[in-house]
This record gives sequence, structure tokens and C-alpha cells, in this order.
Amino acid sequence: MLVKKPESPVIDTSVDVSSSSGGGTSGRSSSSSRGNKKHASSGWADGTEVSLSKSGLIAIGASVVFIVLMFPLKDYYLGELFLKRGWVPFALVFLMSWSATILILKYFKLAKQKDSMLFDTLPTDISEEISEKTVPKFIEHVSNLPVDPRESFLVNRVLRGLEHFSVLKSSAEKEMNSANAIHAWHSKDMTIKNNRVSGHRDGLYFEFCDNSVIENNHSKGNLRYGLHFMFSNFNEYRNNTFEENGAGVAVMYSDNIEMVGNKFVNNWGSTSFGLLLKEIKDSKIHNNLFYGNTKAIYGESAIRINIYNNDFVKNGWAMQMMSSSELDTITYNNFIGNTFNISTNQNARNYNLYENNYWSDYSGYDLDKDGIGDVPHRPVKFFSQVLGFTPEAIILLRSFFIELLNFIENIVPVLTPDNLKDVKPMVKKIDNDSVPRHI
Repeated sequence: MLVKKPESPVIDTSVDVSSSSGGGTSGRSSSSSRGNKKHASSGWADGTEVSLSKSGLIAIGASVVFIVLMFPLKDYYLGELFLKRGWVPFALVFLMSWSATILILKYFKLAKQKDSMLFDTLPTDISEEISEKTVPKFIEHVSNLPVDPRESFLVNRVLRGLEHFSVLKSSAEKEMNSANAIHAWHSKDMTIKNNRVSGHRDGLYFEFCDNSVIENNHSKGNLRYGLHFMFSNFNEYRNNTFEENGAGVAVMYSDNIEMVGNKFVNNWGSTSFGLLLKEIKDSKIHNNLFYGNTKAIYGESAIRINIYNNDFVKNGWAMQMMSSSELDTITYNNFIGNTFNISTNQNARNYNLYENNYWSDYSGYDLDKDGIGDVPHRPVKFFSQVLGFTPEAIILLRSFFIELLNFIENIVPVLTPDNLKDVKPMVKKIDNDSVPRHI
């Protein structure tokens, strides 16, 4: 659909705009492939992780056995240390047993990782190169190996890589043959509402379009962006849903934009964003929901952006603001259950304001009961900075060593700006009425 220089157009189809040719099929095919990939490789991080409940039960049993063995020695000094010194020795025995159990179980899991390295995951007798024709054969071979992919980093990575290659190859070809669902160029004073678009290259595409309102649209499963606009100023985006799109939503080279009441949901992938802000200024982003995205908001040269009353829930990165993004105000937002709340490549000085936000990982206190934490919160973790330089380090996520480094960096900032902190963190979740309940 191409719109060019209308007087005051209103695009209100109130029906689905789904591609029935290559585009529509590709949207559904990609979703299906991603779903299969997730199923095939779900739980890949379990390869070396030890179940706390299982190890805890073993530790309880070992502790009981140890205490029973101490009873014959209760009249000796060694027995007295464990049986006549109150509850502390029992707790120490349990914690020691639990730690030892975790180390032993992890040793066996690492041994399995080592053994899996011996498998020939990509045999040359199938083919000497990976192509669209040979990928299914390689996938079948890897799937039939005598090892659960979830228990082997190597096998899992190879399997995910093959499936990813298959999806990308298919999507790239279909993207070339597909078009945008709604495409507007050099248009002004538009109202685009109540459309459902899926299976296209871009769901909504606007270029040089000013003074328009885009509302109540649902853009899902498109190959590239659910919404993509450039050089388009003084526009309002209200109550739209952008879901499971290949690269999320992109806002570029524009100013005076307002985005309110939108949902950015499950836009997941290595190059996918809930909302990409590139060279945008003097805009408002408020009362939106960002749920389950790789990077909920990525800002590059985003200047004077007011980001408030949004909910960032269970994203990989809630916000990744590059050093070129300055004079932004981030206030009264909920950051709940994200792997990383804030990430930046700044290491000297922060020029944005973070204040009065709720952080689910805040560990401070509120002695005067005014709803504001008495201790500032530093939302940037050391490990998020490390990943910027070495993405492969993600396998160390949630390890004790990384948590220790995060703790040290929080006390003595080295890689993160000293003034990047919320000096007035909220201790209770903020009630953003404009966003439907989702937690």
C-alpha cells in the first residue's frame, strides 16, 4: 500500500493486512522456525548448571550422615565442636556439604562437556560445505548424536547455528520478494489506525511524513521492522502493538515524536530491538510496555528524550544508551526482571538523568518510609560492560565470579560512569495506569 502526498488521509481498514504471497507465508514460516529452534535448543544453559534443589537434598543427607558419625566422638573435642556448640556447627556442616555437592555435580557436568567435544558434528562425508540443500542433513545428523543438546554447549551451538542459517537463508530470500504492508512517503496530516499487518517486510513504513497520528494498529511477525520511519517529525504513535517482528521497531532521523500506550513485545534476536532510536531528538516516550525483547530501547544519538512511566519487563537489556545519547530524562519507570537494566559505552561521565525509577534488583532501604530509597541505585552492571567488548562471555552469566565482580564495581566504579545512578530509587512498583496489567 503506497500513500503519496494526500490532503488529509485516514487509513482505517479494521481488517488484517497479511501477506498471502511470499511475504505472508514467510512471516508464518519464520515464526514456526523460531519456535522449533527454541524447542530444540531450550535449556541450553543447563549444560553446566546444577539444580539447587537436587544438590540441597543431597547436602541434607550428607549432613545427617556426618552428624551421626560424630555421635561416637561426642565426648571428645572433635565431637564437641559439632554437637555441643549450638545450631551454628549444624548450619556450617550443611553449607559445606551443599558447596561440595555443587562442585562435584558441576565436575561431572563439565566432564560431559569435554566428552561431547569428541563428536564429529559436521562430518565432511555429508558435504564439505553448508548450504541450503545440506542443512537438513546436518541437522538430522546432529540431532541423532548420542547426547542431549541441552547438555552440551558445542552440540547445542552447532544445532542452533544450523537452524539459524536455515531461517536466515529463507527469510532473506523472502524479504527480497516482499513489500511493506503500509508504505507512506512525503505525506502529511495522516491518521492511520485499526490495521492488523503481518508477514511483510516492514509492517508500517513512513518516510518524510509529518503531523500524523498512528494508533491502534497491530504489527506482528513481519520480516524486518514492525514499524520503521525516518525523517518524519511531529508524529504521535498511540496504543499500537509491535510483536515478534524480525528487527522490532526503528525510529530514525526524526524529532518531536510522542509514543504513548504502545506495546513492544517479544521482538527477540541478535539484531532485534523493542525500539531503536537513532538520531532522534526532543521526543517523549511514556506509558509503554516493553516485554520480552532482546533490547527494549537502544539509543544512539538520542538527544533530549523524555522517557517516563514505562514498564520494562523481562527483557535482555531494558535500555542500552550509547555515549552519543545526551540530555535524556529517564524517570518513573518500572524495571522488573530484566537481565540487564541499563548498559552504556560511557566510562567517564554520564549526561542523562535517571531518577525516581523502580528497580526490582534494588537492595537498599527506606528508613523514613517516604517511598524513596535512602541509598542510590547503580543500574549498570560490570558484566554488561564486559559483554560490550566480549559477547561470548555470556556463558558466565549468573556465575558467582561475575556476581562478585558486579558487587565490587558497584562499590568502586571503574568501567561505569560514577554519576550514572538513580539517587531517588522508588522502593515500590510504580502504578502506570495507561499500561494494561501484565505482571
